[in-house]
Amino acid sequence: MIAGLLGARLYYVLFNWEYYGSNLWKIVAVWEGGLAIHGGLIAGVSVGGMLAWQRNLPTFLTFQHVYTSACGPK
Repeated sequence: MIAGLLGARLYYVLFNWEYYGSNLWKIVAVWEGGLAIHGGLIAGVSVGGMLAWQRNLPTFLTFQHVYTSACGPK
């Protein structure tokens, strides 16, 4: 979850660098808004895959389990 939040903020900051480049102290001001779902998904899936691989978990089956849990029948 932390990786997803950090990735979402980093993605947002990178795509709005013309503002944040001159206001570096505003990068940490998350309470003013600015998270991008794309960055959260990229970072969350990447870190989740890395942790699954590092702990010798079956990576494909781990992602399959997460996907079916999130998108299962309602």
